[in-house]
Amino acid sequence: MVVGNFLSYYRSMPPATDMTVPQAARALGCSAPTVRVLVADGLLAATATKRGKRTFLAINPADVDAYLTEHGGFSRRTRRQPESGGDYQVLLAEVRALREAVDARNSDAASVEVVALREALHLQRAAMAALQEADDARAQGVRHLREAMESFDDADIKRKRAITLLDEVVGSFTIPGNAQDLGD
Repeated sequence: MVVGNFLSYYRSMPPATDMTVPQAARALGCSAPTVRVLVADGLLAATATKRGKRTFLAINPADVDAYLTEHGGFSRRTRRQPESGGDYQVLLAEVRALREAVDARNSDAASVEVVALREALHLQRAAMAALQEADDARAQGVRHLREAMESFDDADIKRKRAITLLDEVVGSFTIPGNAQDLGD
């Protein structure tokens, strides 16, 4: 393959108005495989374009915006802090709701498996939220211990200064002639 043909082959990507999978991943704050899973699950619309043996997905930016509006974005760089300490309770409630939906619905094994996977994901998120709360509580305890140690160090410095002053007072009485000055 000639270099010019090679470049034109890979430049024949989705139309400029559509997003590629990596572009959609950056917009959503997730990885490219996550975008492909969202497309496969039907949560994000995409048009497949076949080029030779490869298939490229073209994603409309309006669909990405709609997904962000409905579900919010992913955040790989910063972990979301629990706001009220009850986020994992909300996730556990969602897991219970999913279980009830599975029990109420006589569905085939594939959809039960999908619901089970979603349930596992919700449980993992609940566990991560609980672990984050535990880490936050531990960090707060460490801060308090550090402040206490600094207070102890400050008290020790003041105690040493007081002992030094007392030594000077006692020492002034033991200097020859000072005791006689007191008697006069």
